Formats: sequence, structure tokens, C-alpha cells
Amino acid sequence: MKLCVLGDLHLFDLDVHPRRLLSKRVFAHGNLMLNRRHRFNHALLPALMQRVVALDPELVLFSGDVSTSSLEREFEDLREYIGPLLNQIPGGVLVPGNHDRYTFRSRRVRRIETILARVMPAAFPHVRELRPGWRLLALDSAVPNRVFSRGALGKTQFRGAVEAIRAVPRGEGLVVLCHYPCSLPPRVPSAWSHDLREAEALRRELAACAGRVVYVHGHIHKPWHALPPEEP
Repeated sequence: MKLCVLGDLHLFDLDVHPRRLLSKRVFAHGNLMLNRRHRFNHALLPALMQRVVALDPELVLFSGDVSTSSLEREFEDLREYIGPLLNQIPGGVLVPGNHDRYTFRSRRVRRIETILARVMPAAFPHVRELRPGWRLLALDSAVPNRVFSRGALGKTQFRGAVEAIRAVPRGEGLVVLCHYPCSLPPRVPSAWSHDLREAEALRRELAACAGRVVYVHGHIHKPWHALPPEEP
């Protein structure tokens, strides 16, 4: 099984009306002007999409933070970039990141759900079969915060995730897609204000899963694959 993961693209729109900066968005755009716009070269995106098609994966997973401050134009730009890709590799799955629900209004009007409905599941937790013996569990951990970037699944979604994890039979596999990690390699710094609220409880459930588990996330802006040091 071949999966392709795209995360933390952070598309941005510099032409923003000042009125729309009267929120937490002012922090995102301040960071964007001073730093982030020089670190994300979106001119590479067409070549990236061609590379994904050339790899011929069975499914493309988007691990969130496709936008910088959850503006309509940011989501619309992503929709244009991935449209041809999804025509050749249908069935992509996107989970939102904290920047995709950067303001309380963006959550209230369901902005990412509406504009990117082609890849956003209608409800979470989202479970689907990838191929016989492997299933996908997609989680929505993005919640708006006034200051911090802490994520949360909430009680209802977490209960649903636990049911899905415990339903995996021995010998089968589970791919978990969530914007936030639930475990980090040694010596990678972490902070309460930047973490997933249920990370420890989710990690315990995954460690006890009867099947094999692959956990895919974004948020940290560093590529790696690692085995949790404290769990099998």
C-alpha cells in the first residue's frame, strides 16, 4: 500500500483588508511578514503535485495547516492546486490543523468544510477501509484559541476514536491521521500550549491496539519516522 502525505503547506494571502486583522489573525500575518513568507516557497507546489501523481499512491492524505489564517482565498488556492491531482488520484482525505481554524468565526461558518468539501470528511472520527486488512482513522484536532495553538479532540470524538482503535483485529493495521502528534522522538521539544490535549490518553490506546499502527501527523514542520521509545 502506497500513501502520500502532504502537510503544513501554509498557503497565505498577503492582500488582507485591515478589518480582518482585528483578531488573532494579526499574529499570523505579523509572523508571515517577518518570517514565514520566506520559508514557504509556494512556487514549488505545481512541481510537488506532479511528483505526487508520478508516485501513483493509492490515496493522498493532507495532515492539516493548509492555510495560514483560515482565509477563504487560502483554501480556494489549495482547491485549485489539488484539483487536477484529485482527478487522477481520487478520494483524498484532509484533517484540519490549528491554522485552518485560526479564528472562532472560521469555525462558526465552517469555512474549510465548505470550500474543501471534496477532501474533508463530513464527520469525525472518520473511518474507512484502505485495503483488506488496513483501515484509516482520521481525527479532527483543530480548535480555535485566543492565544495558544493547543489542539483537542473533545470527549465525543475521543470516545469514537477509542472504539475504532479497539475494533482493529490482531494481524490487521490502522493508519491514524491527525494534525497533532501524540508522541515525539527523543530530544524533540514540546510545550503544553502547542500539544494535543488528549495526546497521552490517545498514545495509551494506540499502544494497546491489537493490530499494527501507523500514526501520521503534521504541525511540527520536521520530517521524520520514529518508533515511540516507551511503547511497542
